[in-house]
Amino acid sequence: MIFNISNIASNDHWLIYIIVGIISVTLIILLAIIVYRLNYLLSKSRIRKFESALLNLLSGAVNHPEKNQENKNRISKILKKRWQYEILLKYLKVMCYSFRGIFEDRSKELYMYFGLNELSERKLKSLKWDKRIEGIIELSVIGGHDSYNKILPLLDDKEIRVRRQCKIAIVELGEVNGLIEMEAKMGTMSNWTFISILSILHRSTFKISSKNLEILKKSKNPSMKKLLPHLEKYAVTYS
Repeated sequence: MIFNISNIASNDHWLIYIIVGIISVTLIILLAIIVYRLNYLLSKSRIRKFESALLNLLSGAVNHPEKNQENKNRISKILKKRWQYEILLKYLKVMCYSFRGIFEDRSKELYMYFGLNELSERKLKSLKWDKRIEGIIELSVIGGHDSYNKILPLLDDKEIRVRRQCKIAIVELGEVNGLIEMEAKMGTMSNWTFISILSILHRSTFKISSKNLEILKKSKNPSMKKLLPHLEKYAVTYS
């Protein structure tokens, strides 16, 4: 007997359409997963290859200043996309965290040379709060004291986590000026902010004039009062 689909009842027609539809959707989903996975693996491979080449060039840039321009030119040739600039920025930030002195200075010089400061500054205006924090950290670690005024407006940011990071950054960059600037806007200082500011006081020579110290002593802000004994202990006071 020859099978004739026209002889199947109407309900059976719909059943076949549904089964074919489910199979089609399943195959499309499986194909999408395979394509996504392949793209992911290829992307990871490209990133690893780029990072390996970049690290070799960065090592040459910071260790062999006599070949400074040559290394900059070689780095420029492999920087083509936004994600590559982000990776360079990430490694320069790590280098500034890890080193002091001439290696830190060379890392900061590369940061400015490749215009990464502009990338960090754009993040300060991002609609995403985590990106704004990212920009604050980058500018405070690599950007130097010139970044102080760019970060300062974020003391009034609507997101508390951004304000918290901003407080730490302006003390890092502005030292006593940062403390005076944020004194009126400090509010309640979280334990994390307090510990972070203490860490800044401990690891760097924090200079404060007797006049400014007296200004801070008059503060009625409970967080500043909590910080003052440590400030008096670790800061270098001058007339």
